[in-house]
Amino acid sequence: MASPWSTPSVNTQLRQAYCTRAGSGGVTSKGCANSQETALKTYEALGCSGFARVDTILEGDTPWVIDVKTIPGFTETSTLPLAAEAAGISFEELVETILDSTLQTEAPAKL
Repeated sequence: MASPWSTPSVNTQLRQAYCTRAGSGGVTSKGCANSQETALKTYEALGCSGFARVDTILEGDTPWVIDVKTIPGFTETSTLPLAAEAAGISFEELVETILDSTLQTEAPAKL
């Protein structure tokens, strides 16, 4: 199942925000891109839906998946809301995006 976050504007904004945050830690752009690709492939391979967080560590530019959180933290100091904020997405917009994608992908399957 493809990620409902594949909407170009939301997905691109969040990816750029993660890279910006990672860049401050000495992560190369290649390492960041590899990590993003690995995270997306992991999400899809596990059949995740909605939003999730795939944690990776880098060895050089090679990402290694540590774990997948299908219900990541969602407080004001959690990674997803902070990345959304860095991407110019308000907390309210983030919640609306999550709810809209859930209603579009999950609710019809249960009716």
